[in-house]
Amino acid sequence: MLMIELILGFMMGLIFTIFYVLGHDVIANKTKKKPIIRVKRFHFHHSLYGIALIFASFFIIGPILFGTGLGIIFKHTRDEKKFTFIDKS
Repeated sequence: MLMIELILGFMMGLIFTIFYVLGHDVIANKTKKKPIIRVKRFHFHHSLYGIALIFASFFIIGPILFGTGLGIIFKHTRDEKKFTFIDKS
């Protein structure tokens, strides 16, 4: 059962990231600028959501949360072709 929940969570993370990127593109096209989370000169990538979910899964017993976090990080890393959470812009 644990493996099924991890796989289900991983798939949910992939799907979440696909919809997040689609929403990002729609907003960018409508506003003509990218909706990027920035604090000072640091760009926060959405893979941080994955870290937050993995961290939360330690307190809320949830292999689905852990798998979702992994899925988000995996898809973001695959799309960006680099493993990044915060970068200087």
